[in-house]
Amino acid sequence: MKKLGTIFNYFAGAASIVALWLFIYYQYIAKNIPIIDIKEVDIVQLTNLPVVDNLNVEYKYKDSTIKNLWKIKYFVKNIGSKTIVAEGNLKNIVADNISLKASNLSKVFSLKASGNNFPIEIKQIKPNQFSLTFKQWRENEYFEITGLVETLNNSKPQITIDERDIIDSQVNYSIYELDTKDKDRKLIEFLPTGLVNFIKWFLVALIIVADIAAIFAIKKELTKQKQTVTLALRVFSFLLWLLATLVFTAPLLWIF
Repeated sequence: MKKLGTIFNYFAGAASIVALWLFIYYQYIAKNIPIIDIKEVDIVQLTNLPVVDNLNVEYKYKDSTIKNLWKIKYFVKNIGSKTIVAEGNLKNIVADNISLKASNLSKVFSLKASGNNFPIEIKQIKPNQFSLTFKQWRENEYFEITGLVETLNNSKPQITIDERDIIDSQVNYSIYELDTKDKDRKLIEFLPTGLVNFIKWFLVALIIVADIAAIFAIKKELTKQKQTVTLALRVFSFLLWLLATLVFTAPLLWIF
């Protein structure tokens, strides 16, 4: 019964340390901000065709020849842990909408939102500036930007969002790569970013507490039986503690 009480005390102490760590993490470490992830999926210059004998391709718009026609496609997602609110008292954007800027363009023939899983609309407000209009943009909600544009001097078109349009936000840019290794991905990689960070640090704290508790428990038992403990038993106890440490630490190799 006494041993049971000792084990309970260890678990109570571990729970207290974990609770304290969770409080510190959520108050001072965790970032509860919107993070916009913009991935370049497909940008193709339609007028840049290989030279083939007797093959001529020409694009025209209202009897004008288009010299640098591009087809663009971007994938845009809120991968942060906070909803972007565009209306009401909880609004966290600076203006009435988010500004979408297109660089190196001379003309826009088509630019729209598609493949979206929430209501959003793209409107042109200037030759190279557009607005994203929506009510709420929640975590893991996304849309695609598709369009046909003409650029200046054969330059590549670029789409950007000013992160200062959204209060305390972050905007990431990357090139989309088709993931052919989903079957080899870890389960944790499919979870939301905030939950992943919580699980990682929770396990780290739990493993540290468990290791420390194991050290004190073994030391206490050896101290009780100091007169009857042989060198071989001490070595065996150390190896047992080392094995326990490896067992508790192994999940980190999978998590990180």
